[in-house]
Amino acid sequence: MGKNVIAYEVESYFSALIDEFMSFRYLYQLYMYSNWVFGNYWHVGGILWSIVVGSALIRVYIKRNAKQKIYNMTRLKSRTTVLRDD
Repeated sequence: MGKNVIAYEVESYFSALIDEFMSFRYLYQLYMYSNWVFGNYWHVGGILWSIVVGSALIRVYIKRNAKQKIYNMTRLKSRTTVLRDD
């Protein structure tokens, strides 16, 4: 018999942001919009860049809160009595 433990950890906001922005989708979008920013369409590129960054921040916030709720469920502590037949 051992401890009844579920090993689950929640990453920090910084780590979650790094993981989110290092996906191919975000890197590709930011690269493409950077070309617009450094070209003649800086105003359109800036707006699209801010949409991508804003949606990533919202996504990280929602995902981390969901993980925190799961973590809180795994940390339930209580004292119980178990009756066993030997």
